[in-house]
Amino acid sequence: ERLHGWACEMLVRLADVSRPRVVERLVDAPVQAQRQLLHVIDRLGEWPEGFCPEQYVKSADAGVRREAIKLMLRRDDMRDAAIVRGLDDQDDRTVGIALAASLKRCPLDAVPILMRRIDNSTLSAELRARGIRALAASGSIDAMRWIAQRSIKKHWLRGTPVLREKSPQLISSIVGLAAHWSSAPEAAEVLALVAKSKDADLR
Repeated sequence: ERLHGWACEMLVRLADVSRPRVVERLVDAPVQAQRQLLHVIDRLGEWPEGFCPEQYVKSADAGVRREAIKLMLRRDDMRDAAIVRGLDDQDDRTVGIALAASLKRCPLDAVPILMRRIDNSTLSAELRARGIRALAASGSIDAMRWIAQRSIKKHWLRGTPVLREKSPQLISSIVGLAAHWSSAPEAAEVLALVAKSKDADLR
């Protein structure tokens, strides 16, 4: 294993010869070798003839799935599918890669996946906060309303709407609503409460 880096470097340097051989070995290689070979293909730039990374996003190995998702994200025609698949992965690093891509353009098919993952708390607080920003940038009205509803609650005595407790998720919600939906009535209600907040971070 200590020579993997050296071997990968040599395969990249010998690209014209190694490109078809990498694909030949990839299918039946052990998972640790598949991870490395997919990384080599990524570094080669031009994919070998007959290669498609989609079959590897179903691997039982998180590292193999992660490398396959990264490859798919490099192709415009596979990008949305890669984001949807990556956001639903059980590996936090893979989810993080898909989230980074979705912040630039979040496909609508990813919206319900993000809502579910944020709601069931299986993601870290950081990833959930980033997910909310991706949702706000998705252009989905349903996502905007969902974010706005999660940002406020009823005051325990007066019954009037108030902001929820300060958290990374609330801050991401405010940022997302202000950046993309400031004129929407649901978002405007949240932002009006923010403007009255005594918390400088929220304002």
